[in-house]
Amino acid sequence: MYPAPGPFPMKHVLLALSLSIPAFGQDVVRAIELPRATMRELAATPLREPSRVIEQRWLPPFDSLHIDVIGPVATLEPPVAAIQAPSATTFFVETSTAVSPADASGAVGPTHLVGAHNSAIVVQNRTGGMLTRVTLAQFWFSNAGLAIYYDPRVVYDAQHDRWVVVSIWDEKAVMLAVSETGDPTGAWRRYQFTQQRADYSQLVLSGDSIVAGTTDFAGNLSYYFVVPRTTAYANPATLSATRIDANASNATPVASATQKWIVTGNSLNIAWAPLDNTATWKGANTPNILNHPSGTPLPQAGGPGLDGGLGVVESAVEHDGWIYVVYDRLPRGTSRHIIEWCRFHPVTGAASWGTIVDPDPNVSYGYPSLAINRNGAIIIGFGIFSPTSYASSGYIYRDAAGNWSPVKRIRHGDSAFTVTDRWGDYSSTVVDPVDGTTFWTLQMNAKSANWETTWSRISADTKSKRRTARH
Repeated sequence: MYPAPGPFPMKHVLLALSLSIPAFGQDVVRAIELPRATMRELAATPLREPSRVIEQRWLPPFDSLHIDVIGPVATLEPPVAAIQAPSATTFFVETSTAVSPADASGAVGPTHLVGAHNSAIVVQNRTGGMLTRVTLAQFWFSNAGLAIYYDPRVVYDAQHDRWVVVSIWDEKAVMLAVSETGDPTGAWRRYQFTQQRADYSQLVLSGDSIVAGTTDFAGNLSYYFVVPRTTAYANPATLSATRIDANASNATPVASATQKWIVTGNSLNIAWAPLDNTATWKGANTPNILNHPSGTPLPQAGGPGLDGGLGVVESAVEHDGWIYVVYDRLPRGTSRHIIEWCRFHPVTGAASWGTIVDPDPNVSYGYPSLAINRNGAIIIGFGIFSPTSYASSGYIYRDAAGNWSPVKRIRHGDSAFTVTDRWGDYSSTVVDPVDGTTFWTLQMNAKSANWETTWSRISADTKSKRRTARH
């Protein structure tokens, strides 16, 4: 394992990006409200979840932005000495023999855990006890008959003690739900924003708003529905959102307490822009040693290669004015996936990079997510894939001083994943709102020829002193 180096010298690498079509458009749109319902009522809805495989398109290339480089190319620094990885407490969340892939997302509150999968919304207590499980079709049921819902994501808003869920409805709409209280087993308000060709959801809390995004693959566009949090939490019968359109496909919104940003990238560049501003995009060069995955499969023993996606920015988080992003790439001349992460300053353009690579050249890492605790420590969770083993999961830890641990396995797969070649988008890594230092990560592994998800609670870097100078 060659962990990402840290600390890095900051490279000032601003780019000016000219766009072939206008970058943004904004409209106020009104949602269709679904009936108010509690989790108990939704669970009692007599729906049968059909056996189905949700096939999503390969993500389009990063070709709608034209980049003029005006700064130096950043380089990777040698890795620092490794530290021990913190231990994890792990327990089962969900599996399904009817719906694949999982597309698993998760969030953590002070008394509950919520996992959002293509198969179901699962609510547990913080020791893994099952409290409520409703299928995705039940959760969004609106007396319109059985419909196809997929790509769910969930976040917990610690500031307001609310839960937010987003899904896609059959490439026709973006679905948004908000809990009425901090109890996710209670009542929810659910809304539908019509959006043709919607696919691949996004969901973050950014500034004072909920940002729910999606991609129009045919047009290489991204759409974002922005709702002030106080408005959504007032349980309105009619909910309006500002819809912002960007001509960069699959641009990821940044989870941030301050300004709203979106970020996208390819094997050469990371680019970002304010979500609610038509200002010119800025960007930074990557070290230019990695390729976009471009459909290269993830290996597994005894089964076909698994869909590894196209290495889009999987997770983007702001911390102390810096934005941290993580995604997977291919070292040039190879066909295996590794993880690249980047830290950049959206105002100055200072940036640094690192890679997470297994010492075995046959082992791939994919679908990463990251979280940063209040002390500046980082956990990155991801899938682990090899032609001699089954799809597994793991994480890597970086302490606040910039030292990295070896990769630590969460759970080993026990069989080939044969339901579909799509392993499934998303994973979730979050900070515990109770103490601001403990991490939780929701990851997938192969189980009985299907998929299984697990929560892992990782206690790390609980020192109260903020050590951010060496980031």
